[in-house]
Amino acid sequence: MPTWSDTAIDAGLDSAWETYHENAKRSRRFAIPVRDRETPPGDENSLPPDAQVFALQAGGSLVMLPGEGTVDPAYAGAGVLALESLAAILGSAGRPIGHADPIEIVLHASAVETLPAGLFRYDHQARALVVTSREALGGQLAAASDEPDLVARAQAVIFVVAALGKAARAAGERGYRDALVRAGRHAQAFDHLAPASGLWCQEVAGFYDRELDRLLGLDGLSRSAFCMIAVGTAADG
Repeated sequence: MPTWSDTAIDAGLDSAWETYHENAKRSRRFAIPVRDRETPPGDENSLPPDAQVFALQAGGSLVMLPGEGTVDPAYAGAGVLALESLAAILGSAGRPIGHADPIEIVLHASAVETLPAGLFRYDHQARALVVTSREALGGQLAAASDEPDLVARAQAVIFVVAALGKAARAAGERGYRDALVRAGRHAQAFDHLAPASGLWCQEVAGFYDRELDRLLGLDGLSRSAFCMIAVGTAADG
């Protein structure tokens, strides 16, 4: 559950904005508290032994579960997204940018071949999608956005999630700005690469942050969704 509520934010918006904005600035007087660059144990999303995993490359060491191909009942589009096409854009646009990239890629599948409807975390190192929830959330995700029709007809929705705790360890509170820049670069990469894989890709103009973070199982502070991207087959675009 996100720690901050709408009521709390509305009550102290000006002071909260000023404090964070000022703290995020680099100063000659106070050095940025760069922590040990080694990632603390348990911080990274390593694969648990019982993780349900869908490998995205042939001959991968991970086991591909039997394809269920379930479709989210709220899905309003046409056709099914090929897993190979999805793997192609994830492999490029989901690749970490530079050292200690604080961005994670989360995906909701509504109509993707072999994938059950639900939430997945993209593991770039393993080239795999790790199941985090088998709950079909298409209708709720659409309702949490400013473009429900677009989200409803997307075969998959990609979320660019900022791991703000990781960003802060690397650059103090300025890490928030770094995360914003990286998130934009990842979103741009998805937009540029989708057509080559026969897909359409469109960033959702707006969404209700705390509602979306709650649906994705994020606390909204240490991890929060920065971008929401609808993806589908070009024929359905």
